Amino acid sequence: MEEVPDHREYLKMKAEKLLKDRKIFLDKLKQDIMDYTGRKYHIVKKAPLVFKTLVCLLESELINGNYKVMVRYAIAYFIQALDEYPESKYGPEGFLDDIYLSVIVFKEIVEEYGFGEVERCWDGDAEDLKKLLKKEFNDLEIEFGASKERILIRSGIKYLLELHGESNGK
Repeated sequence: MEEVPDHREYLKMKAEKLLKDRKIFLDKLKQDIMDYTGRKYHIVKKAPLVFKTLVCLLESELINGNYKVMVRYAIAYFIQALDEYPESKYGPEGFLDDIYLSVIVFKEIVEEYGFGEVERCWDGDAEDLKKLLKKEFNDLEIEFGASKERILIRSGIKYLLELHGESNGK
């Protein structure tokens, strides 16, 4: 009988495979959102930048420990076919939960390491990143707040955040 890897191990394997194929994924991501003009377009259009930032953070020598694992899980969540709001059902709007989760990870990294490393990895205007981390995150929090727990559990990040909270006395 073939052994089935646990959910986190599966996400890790998917993320590692994706890193090998990231150019293909980025091209597909850009294609998927190219003609999108729907709801929250200003956030959806940032999906390729968000993904590229995750990849850069994964390769960063500054980011380590559970933060690097959170980044890996966020990358895997981006490519999961059956995430909380799948692109197969919602089209490009389905990237909003991926972006929401990624920004949660960015905010954790900013809290631990400061804004500099996330900004260094962001391949766009720094003001757009600041807007994503504040105003647009608040918009996403309103939209996905009720689903936040499920998204964090599905991604594997909830456990890491709990560990982080415990180690910091939260």
